[in-house]
Amino acid sequence: MNDNARVCAGAMVGAILGGVAAHLLLTAQGRRTLRDLRPALADLSRAALDLRSTLEKLGSVTREGQRVARAFGSTAG
Repeated sequence: MNDNARVCAGAMVGAILGGVAAHLLLTAQGRRTLRDLRPALADLSRAALDLRSTLEKLGSVTREGQRVARAFGSTAG
């Protein structure tokens, strides 16, 4: 993808996001939609934090497993 295509794609994404934001913030229907979405967004945020915590724990367990494997490997030989 060349630079012109990237700039064009970025401008289109920005225009779309700006249009969505304007609709949600400046129209009655958009404000109702935003109000209705807030609980779902809060749930999604909590789920993302839970996932992050789980992945951090998984990383910790993985590192500990690697440490134990290295220690075992150095004593087995």
